[in-house]
Amino acid sequence: MRAAISMVMASCLFVGGCGKDDSSESVASNAPPCSAADTVLLKTEAVSENVGMQEAFQAALQSLPDNVRESAVNRINAKVTSDGARMRVAEGGPRQWIALLLLSTKTEARAVPEFRYCNGDFDFGNGQRWRWVYSMSNGADGPELRINSAKMESGGVPTGATDGGQAQLVEVSVTGVDIGNALGADQRVAHPLSVLSSDDTTIYAAVVTNTSNPAVSVAAKLTAKWTFVDSGQVLFEDSRDAAFTGPGVTVFSIRRPDGWSAGSYQVEIGLNDAVVQTRQFQVQAGGDVPDTTDEGDATADAATAAADAAAAAADAYEGGAYRADAAARERARIAEESRQLERERRELARQRDQMAAQRASAQAEAEREQERAWREQQEATRRGPTADELYESRRRECPGGFLGSDCRKQIREQVCAGHWSPNPEPGYSNCKR
Repeated sequence: MRAAISMVMASCLFVGGCGKDDSSESVASNAPPCSAADTVLLKTEAVSENVGMQEAFQAALQSLPDNVRESAVNRINAKVTSDGARMRVAEGGPRQWIALLLLSTKTEARAVPEFRYCNGDFDFGNGQRWRWVYSMSNGADGPELRINSAKMESGGVPTGATDGGQAQLVEVSVTGVDIGNALGADQRVAHPLSVLSSDDTTIYAAVVTNTSNPAVSVAAKLTAKWTFVDSGQVLFEDSRDAAFTGPGVTVFSIRRPDGWSAGSYQVEIGLNDAVVQTRQFQVQAGGDVPDTTDEGDATADAATAAADAAAAAADAYEGGAYRADAAARERARIAEESRQLERERRELARQRDQMAAQRASAQAEAEREQERAWREQQEATRRGPTADELYESRRRECPGGFLGSDCRKQIREQVCAGHWSPNPEPGYSNCKR
């Protein structure tokens, strides 16, 4: 199984109770030691993180004096040279990131039965350091490493804070992308979907953004690249240059009036020319959108169970700020996932009900048409042949021309008996007087 580092932002940033080396308060734990992180890092084949730690480190690096920055880069590159052959991660930036983590000093902060919480420090040598917190646990394939947060610190105070009159670095980030076929009044996707119909002429991608300081505007560019995955064809590319302030939503869309081909699609969202989010979705032929109500219920139940488990784990860890903040963030994340699953389940149920109603209407119309045809047949059988039909069948008994006039008149009198009228009904035109 491919090893990967999972990086998820937590609220504990080495400030307060969770940032100190407080191993004296640890309890007996069966989790791997903090030093086992090096073994995991060397085996890692991919670095997967969605909170911008690597970008934040690059920004922090640029804020250092030239000589300090050059020294740090040289140390990292030397580590890549010495241990690169043992690293499984791809060459380039990923290896430098792994080297940075390997060079960090690792100490235990706290332990609970299933987890060991650790601090990592990369000292730049000028009183500043890159500090990160991670946890170690036992997975199915061996030790697992989970990085929770990272921050540049100077004298114990994060350099991004406003304490001490230091300048604040304000950044914009993409926090979510919703795909759907309709927008609400708030310009968000009304019902986020992962499966759409080929009849949905317009597909929307609502990109949710936020800035690290909601009172400061940040100029940035968002891009959207739509691709038909099955063929690799790029369908459309779009961009937005804007000043972002606090939370917001930017909507991208792609339209095809004649409908979509069934298959797999994706949209890549870029921030300042770097891809930060990718969303894949399926398009199925109209009327074939699957009913995933049961699956949605099961997934929502699983998400709820995961939220309860996360809350229980947080309650078991009496570490002050980490327990309260991390548990709250985890509950909020899982609750949002549950709400999104519920919205998708409802939309699929609506589509299923609509298609069922259409099929029922078509079937009812077909049954009514069959009923009308059957009644007409029964009525024709009940009434028997009309006077016109009888006349046409019997007139052949008479001679042709003038000699058969009396014969035909006699037949007409016979078949029209009781049906003579100045305005005869259909089938009795010979009975007009």
